[in-house]
Amino acid sequence: MPANSPTNVGIMIDPIGTFGRGVTRGVLAYQRYQQWQLSMLRTWIFQPASFIEQWDGDGLIVMIPDEPTEQIINQLGKPVVCVSSILPDLFHTSVLADDYAIGRMAAQHFLDRGFRHFAFVGHSDLPVLSHFVSERGRGFAEGVKAADYHVQSISDLDDIPKLLKSLRLPAALFAANDEYAIKTIAIAENMGLKVPEQIAVLGVDNDDLLVEASHVSLSSIDVPTFKIGFEAARLLDQILKGDNPDQTMIKFPPLGPVTRKSTDITAIADDNITAALAFIRQHAADPLSVSDVLLHVPISRRVLERRFQQYLQRSVYEEIQRVHIERACRLLIDTNLPIAEVGEASGFSGRARFHATFAKAMNHTPKKYRDLNQNDEV
Repeated sequence: MPANSPTNVGIMIDPIGTFGRGVTRGVLAYQRYQQWQLSMLRTWIFQPASFIEQWDGDGLIVMIPDEPTEQIINQLGKPVVCVSSILPDLFHTSVLADDYAIGRMAAQHFLDRGFRHFAFVGHSDLPVLSHFVSERGRGFAEGVKAADYHVQSISDLDDIPKLLKSLRLPAALFAANDEYAIKTIAIAENMGLKVPEQIAVLGVDNDDLLVEASHVSLSSIDVPTFKIGFEAARLLDQILKGDNPDQTMIKFPPLGPVTRKSTDITAIADDNITAALAFIRQHAADPLSVSDVLLHVPISRRVLERRFQQYLQRSVYEEIQRVHIERACRLLIDTNLPIAEVGEASGFSGRARFHATFAKAMNHTPKKYRDLNQNDEV
């Protein structure tokens, strides 16, 4: 590289889906501080990679869809940071979403709604399952197993009809990404199944186009794509400068589920508990007490508490707090509201109480949580 010439970084990221676009935005945000010269080497993930053999840049940030692409990248002899977990084995220098944590989060999302029957839909165009599919499925299965339930799983989209026919209803179905989830919803409705009343469906990526692709809007787990891109660029920058990074395999936890119609239901055969849960969710932005809930269900506090423990393994107060914290997390990520206003808009009556409750639940103060998870673009 000639003296004083800008660092040339190649980007091989599929920008078609929300994941690739978000990661690319993160890379672009980092390069603005570094004045890199960027080469957009790929505009479609399955575009042949052979054309980069003559590329003479300094480093790469890539999504690796197959082994031939990985071989070509390795032959270049350039520093590389991978931002995908498509291959069965992870690239040695990667910045990724924590796929296992995504699966565990999906399990909790459904367990919080009282489901007892579970399914997982995975798929791969490779001879073996992609790492992200297997890890999301493993996390989901282990999260469900921890509650003493079982998951029925498939690894081929062609098996969706057979899977749906075999499920005991109502059932909770987690798909490895939004594309698989939308396909599942379409097949379920063609079979006469109601979503979410009989089959609740959850995807991953929170793809802004796919989640509204059917008349039943899709609930989806949001992934910190911007942060993945930004930190991948930071890691590559360290390597290019000759530094010895502390970590070369970095995984970020998911941001949380974004609930829409496809999972906006509880699978509890008790109308009073279902009504109580609906009331709590409807008042996620309001200060709420157990007494307020009791005004809307015709049972005593003792019975209400006993049934909450029976169906959800937590108290009414704990459910109120969970819903308030869930709302606060989304507001911290999705808005620039001052911390005090986030607390007020999440049902907390005072700043000190909000800080203490949030820190206990999330292991971070509200400010630290926002700093860790919010995109710079918000």
